[in-house]
Amino acid sequence: MPNLIEVSVMGHLGKDPEVKVSGKGNNYCTFSVAANFRDREGGDVTEWFNVTCFGQSSTYASNYLRKGSAVYISGEMKTREYKRKDGSNGKSLDVVANTVKGVGGKTDANSNGQRQDQPTKTEDGVVDDLPF
Repeated sequence: MPNLIEVSVMGHLGKDPEVKVSGKGNNYCTFSVAANFRDREGGDVTEWFNVTCFGQSSTYASNYLRKGSAVYISGEMKTREYKRKDGSNGKSLDVVANTVKGVGGKTDANSNGQRQDQPTKTEDGVVDDLPF
């Protein structure tokens, strides 16, 4: 049995989730997540993760997450080999997510990743959803 590497990542979506259909007719969803951290020298580093999810996680991601959405994912790390445009071989580390959760507030499929609990400004700078 191969060794599994479990990972947890918190970051922001780099693009809208893309729904695909497997050869067996099952829906799945792919997207990228950028996670930011500081290295030992204090510099900012961004790591990108390609994420694939299935079932309820796929449905959730495709309905509620958009580019820029803050997200927590956990799952299994997989190595994938591919051919670059120049013909050389490349490798990427991908996450097959078991858990996908939006963090930082409610979003909806039409909000382009914007939190629903924050006021929005109109073009003239006036906040348009004051509670009074």
